[in-house]
Amino acid sequence: MRQLFILFFGALIVSIAIVLSLGKMNYGEISSPTQAEKIVWPIKLTVSLNRIAFFVGEEVNVTLQLTNVSNETITLPFKTPMKFDFMICDESLQTIYVYSYTWGTAAIGSYIKLEPGEALCQTPAWNQKRLDSSYNEEQVGPGTYFVFGKTFYLDYVDRNGQEINEIKAEKIQIEIRA
Repeated sequence: MRQLFILFFGALIVSIAIVLSLGKMNYGEISSPTQAEKIVWPIKLTVSLNRIAFFVGEEVNVTLQLTNVSNETITLPFKTPMKFDFMICDESLQTIYVYSYTWGTAAIGSYIKLEPGEALCQTPAWNQKRLDSSYNEEQVGPGTYFVFGKTFYLDYVDRNGQEINEIKAEKIQIEIRA
């Protein structure tokens, strides 16, 4: 009788482990990388995520990249040391989080020199917290959210005299699951 109980209990544990691992496999299979791009000649902004579905509480890594798509070296002047920003909006497109609000920004400019094809990249993370006007954080719930990436206080003038102060990529839809 005791051996039968141990055998049953062992089979139960193995069954639970299999069910849990299958759930994770299905989650990984339906979750794939995605990106959005915006080109304002000679600069391309790429915003990418390694997947589009996350569990509540998981960090959402947002990779932001500026690439020189021209055949010439360019120098990008920024009004602050921060080069990128991103926002999170809820399903009604109301902003619930702005990355730059979590960091103090000095009014010290900086210059980035990019050779043809060269890129500047940063991967900040969103901790799935809603940030209110008093900078209080609250965990968001399951649902649909949107990520918008952009440059931060760019002050570039191209060779035709066109000012480029901001490059903003299209939104990326993500899902937060329980």
